[in-house]
Amino acid sequence: MLRYSARTDPGRREGENEDSIGFDLARQVWFVADGMGGHGNGAVASQLARATMLGLLGSRDLPGAIQAAHESIISVCEQDVSLRGMGSTIVAAEIAGRRCKVAWVGDSRAYVFRNGELIGLTRDHSYVETLWEMGKLSEEQLQHHPQGNLIMRGLGMRDPESSVIEAPLRTGDWIVLCSDGLTDELTDTEISAALAPLDSVDDAAEVLVARALARGGRDNVSVVVVEYDGPDYRQPWVGNLQPDLLWSVGGGVASALAVAGLWWWFAHRQG
Repeated sequence: MLRYSARTDPGRREGENEDSIGFDLARQVWFVADGMGGHGNGAVASQLARATMLGLLGSRDLPGAIQAAHESIISVCEQDVSLRGMGSTIVAAEIAGRRCKVAWVGDSRAYVFRNGELIGLTRDHSYVETLWEMGKLSEEQLQHHPQGNLIMRGLGMRDPESSVIEAPLRTGDWIVLCSDGLTDELTDTEISAALAPLDSVDDAAEVLVARALARGGRDNVSVVVVEYDGPDYRQPWVGNLQPDLLWSVGGGVASALAVAGLWWWFAHRQG
């Protein structure tokens, strides 16, 4: 059995914890969901996503289970008008053989921590991330943009196609899943520095959550850290994750067009 640690905390903000974490050890799947909607509705959305994922992982692949979670949220919103507008992000990781498959919607993230280096596996489905990819924002502007939490895809939103990545693994790799309550408080460099002194994953999630709370804990924060203890992926390595890093970002054209429209609106509104 793989070793892992997991922690979710409401942070310093008022209200219910709207994050949920889940895992299916038999299928070696872990995930983090970050609910949205206010007035406790975000908690309903993330818990519904969690329940749907755990109920379907035996019969669906990760993108299929995530799509079913989205449909469950939509169905509940249609039945209860008070819940309309709720939604959730999600990031899920599955270890199969010597690979890690990650699927996500929104801005919850996945990393691999390897030999003291934190390697990002996901790209946020966010307004500012797409602006950066279009060359309209610098790395510095990306970190401090006022619309930093505006996501372009989420469960409960219209047609939120999952992005999927498959990464080959090395013995001793740590897979880190987190909500934006961690990454809003700590940079990747700071996350790496927090993990580097640890001898095992047993306290890794606790340490990262504690660092986020010490920094301010302005949001709910959830972390899952899994240690891969199998053999290295067999094919030759080039750099950290090459050549077998397979990344499929669905809906890229539609997202780019939507962001271009939003960028035009914000620019003219501020002007």
